[in-house]
Amino acid sequence: MVEQITLLRRRYGIRQIQFYDDTFTVAKKNVLEFCRLMVEQRVDVTWTAYVRGDCFNHEMAAAMKRAGCHQVLIGIETADPGIMRNIGKPIDTARYAETVTIAHAHGIEVRGSFIIGNVGETHDTMRRTLAFAKDLDLDLFQLSISAPYPGTQLYRYAATQGLLVHRNWSEYGQGKVLVRLPDLTPDEIYAFERYAFRSFYLRPRMVLRQFRRVTSARHLRDLFMGLGALVVGAALYRNPKWDCWKRLRESDFQDLPIAAPDVPRLTYALRQETVFS
Repeated sequence: MVEQITLLRRRYGIRQIQFYDDTFTVAKKNVLEFCRLMVEQRVDVTWTAYVRGDCFNHEMAAAMKRAGCHQVLIGIETADPGIMRNIGKPIDTARYAETVTIAHAHGIEVRGSFIIGNVGETHDTMRRTLAFAKDLDLDLFQLSISAPYPGTQLYRYAATQGLLVHRNWSEYGQGKVLVRLPDLTPDEIYAFERYAFRSFYLRPRMVLRQFRRVTSARHLRDLFMGLGALVVGAALYRNPKWDCWKRLRESDFQDLPIAAPDVPRLTYALRQETVFS
């Protein structure tokens, strides 16, 4: 990885890297070694990464900052304990608050990612999630709608229960309601999504924080465009219209069998052993 990033920096002038690994910090020894090499070889790039609330600590944050990390995304998803169990991510909200504190202590921005429209979602659970997002000292707030991608447990559940809205793969992004819920209509979910963005970002301290992050004219332009969209309530996300998806079968989305015997399962116990041992 360090060799590849060094090549990008020195041959092509790349200055910013974003890691799309959903659990970049899951293997503590690997992260620390990567950061050591980035510092040792003076690879002059900045980068961002995705972390889990239960896979992050002060040692890792300090090493990542020294190596050029300036922002982490935490997939918090929800503040409701019942939905946490439904999606298989039972991380206590206090742990998320601690993760945000750790990142800020080392000068790293935090982008919190949340999902609405999960199985078990209600008006109350959505409001609870938004209230928690506001309570956290987040720099950026990201909100998506639950998507039942083929091959996932959510997809199998929705398909077997007759809850899938459709199988038009070209609309399987994170901005469409694709699972029918007993307590919420799609319009209610869309309305709350628009409300949540406005409610979070149009607070005076968040507006001021976003302007303080501006480092270029382009950044300032994008900020004004975003604020305009919030004020008028325009949709902030558009699904990609990839026509090539329409010809695919469900099996084409799965490059491994669901029960692949040679693929290790990333269990909660393994995460704790890997990160904190």
